[in-house]
Amino acid sequence: MADVITSSPDAILHGTSGSDMLYSTGGGETYFGGAGNDSFVISLASLQAAATDGKTYNDTIKADAAILDFGGAGGWSATNNDFLALTGFSSGSTFTFAKYGVHNGSTDLTAQFYTIHDAATNHDYTIYIHSTDSKQLAKATGDVNFY
Repeated sequence: MADVITSSPDAILHGTSGSDMLYSTGGGETYFGGAGNDSFVISLASLQAAATDGKTYNDTIKADAAILDFGGAGGWSATNNDFLALTGFSSGSTFTFAKYGVHNGSTDLTAQFYTIHDAATNHDYTIYIHSTDSKQLAKATGDVNFY
């Protein structure tokens, strides 16, 4: 497993063809894991750093972070089981599907926007995830968890 770590704001983190852990503290990151079972670590601190200047993804929605190739959402996959670890959030925080994006005027099931609500600050953050299999991420299926 390769670790890809940066503290640069607005960085683009690229994984390898194997299983990687991609982590940043800079804010406004774009993650691309590549093949393999990748772990994307997104911290509250990195989202707070990005909250003032989010990037626009897929349509007119601004996002504080983006994962461009999440594989294996919604359950186990024989070839690609990515994972999203959310760190630094308070107890009772939530991860919720918000909406699908739009591509060429049509709903795009691979373009997904999620809201992360931090219970202590009562602040919401938006992340964009391109789900390679068009399935939504869920804690119940082991795709995402808070730490």
